[in-house]
Amino acid sequence: MRVKHITFHGVERDAWITSQRRWLDLSREAGGLRSAWGSVLRDEARVVFEWESADALRSFMETTHERALGEAGTVGKCAVLYLESVLDLGPRADAGYVGESVAWIKEGGMEPWLESQRQWCEEMARCDGFVGGSITRGRRTYAVSSFWRDDRAHARYLHEVVPSLRGRFRGDEHCARLTRFHAPLVPELSFAESSSGTPSRTETA
Repeated sequence: MRVKHITFHGVERDAWITSQRRWLDLSREAGGLRSAWGSVLRDEARVVFEWESADALRSFMETTHERALGEAGTVGKCAVLYLESVLDLGPRADAGYVGESVAWIKEGGMEPWLESQRQWCEEMARCDGFVGGSITRGRRTYAVSSFWRDDRAHARYLHEVVPSLRGRFRGDEHCARLTRFHAPLVPELSFAESSSGTPSRTETA
């Protein structure tokens, strides 16, 4: 699987959603898209497209990207990461909220950081309201995404569980830079291919 992760700054919510809906529609038409999700909070947003392979993403970039850029445009300033799957924490079929951290890892810190995150995610997956997530990686970058039934479930996790996990798993010491983002998912931008291979919208809470 090949993941295209885009961070946006300085967006206007409605314009951004309209633009990304068109990007999603054209990505689905191109074939090879496994899933996608988008989230926006004030003027910051995330969108993630998960392709079945590097070849599928390359085909989209070569055959459809310029058309999408012309029809959907881009809103705000954006930064793109290309990532590979490391750990699948399950589907997000009834998710309404996302929490995400992106870490740029110090030299020599990749393995200890990943091990701490694997253990962290095992604990997180036991929390009430957790409905899936993933760990993905680039050359020196990791992204951890967690999906939750709603904002209340995520808030309970932050207040009741995270302080203990931070005391036990000190992965942050291996980070040169760390960003965090959590916000409601945008239903119109949630997509997952069904097990039968038929594209479907993902229902959100």
